[in-house]
Amino acid sequence: MPRMPSRPRLCALLLLALPCSAAAQGDLAEAVRLDLNRYAASGAALALVVGDSTVLLEGFGTVRYDDGSPRVTPDVPFGTVRLHDVLTALLAVRLEEQRRLHLDAPIGTYASDLPPRIGTITLRQLLSHTAGLDDAPNAPSRRRPRSTTWPEATDAALFTEPGRIHSPSRHSYALARAILAARTGRSEAELLDELVIGPAGMRATTLDGAAASRSGAPGYVVSTSSARPMAALDAAENPMPQLYTTARDLAAFMLAWLSPSGDASDIPATTFRTVGTAVAPLPDQPADSFALGLIITHNDGLRTLTYEDGEAGYGVLLRLMPEARIGIAIVANATGAALTRAADAALAQVLASRDVASSPAPATPAAAPASAASYAGTYANGDRFILLEARGDSLFWRDGDLALPVERNGTRLEAIVADGRVAQTFDFARDAAGDAYLIVDRRAYRRQPVRAR
Repeated sequence: MPRMPSRPRLCALLLLALPCSAAAQGDLAEAVRLDLNRYAASGAALALVVGDSTVLLEGFGTVRYDDGSPRVTPDVPFGTVRLHDVLTALLAVRLEEQRRLHLDAPIGTYASDLPPRIGTITLRQLLSHTAGLDDAPNAPSRRRPRSTTWPEATDAALFTEPGRIHSPSRHSYALARAILAARTGRSEAELLDELVIGPAGMRATTLDGAAASRSGAPGYVVSTSSARPMAALDAAENPMPQLYTTARDLAAFMLAWLSPSGDASDIPATTFRTVGTAVAPLPDQPADSFALGLIITHNDGLRTLTYEDGEAGYGVLLRLMPEARIGIAIVANATGAALTRAADAALAQVLASRDVASSPAPATPAAAPASAASYAGTYANGDRFILLEARGDSLFWRDGDLALPVERNGTRLEAIVADGRVAQTFDFARDAAGDAYLIVDRRAYRRQPVRAR
């Protein structure tokens, strides 16, 4: 078990922000211990910023599982897949501020070889996952690529019309990066270093995985019997880290974001405000919304920009409360290791010690259909389907030869097995045009039109 910092050490680190009672010290130390145990990560690092100060910057555990492995410090690089998206969104906004592109212009303006419907999508839609792109893997094709900008592009990748609904797609940011490169004639790595990573003071953050992995914490896929390093897995079949960063760099990033005047970095405050502005509601959580690369939630009544990533052998958690000027970031080296207990404990103690005005979450309940037949149909996202059947007043989920009864709970549907357990949940939503969707794991499946016989 990785060794925790002593309680006096934690108290000294938190003196600027937290009430240093024994209970407060113990709560945070216990939360870190429980999270590391829960995800079986060998190590983690945490950064907590309040106002203009980094009040906690600490490593926990060891870099590797090996005997004699060095301890984690705030300068040990950890990998991430999706934090890259947040930096890409910042880059796109910076380029718009420099009048080199427009977020609301059709991307066909910048890449004329895209299929017609794909070309109508905007960068803002790509960055907010509202482009209507499915989440299906790229299908191999023997045909000559239709587009050099995005070789996999066909109009069939659109499972619904652009701008209708938020639904994460593995293609959205890949296409956005291709458009940025096509528009500027430069690689994203160069642009990020010049306009985001460097100006934010993130001195160790890099897209060069080979260099970072030599000094970084290796990512692990942990099971009940083993911890396999990501380096031993097939990169063609598994998502690999795209970006490496450190807790110290994440502290600098949060200080830059939370500076009201923008004087904590060379990135204008307006850039961060644009990226953190809501674009679309989350269809399964209408009180929350999606900005550009980040989810907007409310934590104890405070608007909170949230990012969590649990892929590719790592876990990354980022929470920013701009109005309270509080931010926390935690990185760990096991798939799915979002150290939420530690984040909750630290934020609860900060908020308890500060008089912060709250902002109520917007309430936007969705209307539920009145009958089972209103839900019935085939819902699709790429090559994946959900089939709901109505039999009289009853609703069933068809999964192969299996038909499970579905109970309605507001806009949520629950498929029930024989012993009463919930086998699968679906959230029902409609877009502004009235089209129906089921939401599973945040991804939308659109109901298909009934074909006339």
